[in-house]
Amino acid sequence: MNYFRAILFGIVAWMSVYIFLMTVVSFPVTLPTTLITILIYYVFLISVLTFMTYLFYTKDQINGFALGGIILGVETVLNLAIAIPFYLKSNYLGFFIDWRVLVYMSLTLLVPGIYGLIKAIY
Repeated sequence: MNYFRAILFGIVAWMSVYIFLMTVVSFPVTLPTTLITILIYYVFLISVLTFMTYLFYTKDQINGFALGGIILGVETVLNLAIAIPFYLKSNYLGFFIDWRVLVYMSLTLLVPGIYGLIKAIY
């Protein structure tokens, strides 16, 4: 498994989801707490993770849950270093026990894993 490539994919996934979220939140129609904004965010997250996993599987054959774990680790480090201190201005525990973040982390781990299981079957 190419760890450098997996870490790079984690950075790209975090950046694309983060830029998308900041763009959606900047519109006055979509507030960050509305259900439609959260659903659009999760659909975008699933599509980005599926695309990243597809690109990763074209060159490497690995366990999808390992790739999801690496992406989740990279995204957690980037959230700790950039998102929470500079933009969210909240405490770290409050960020990580929010149900939206827990769903986001679960999807980040499960989407590549399920993709890998489906790819192994077919």
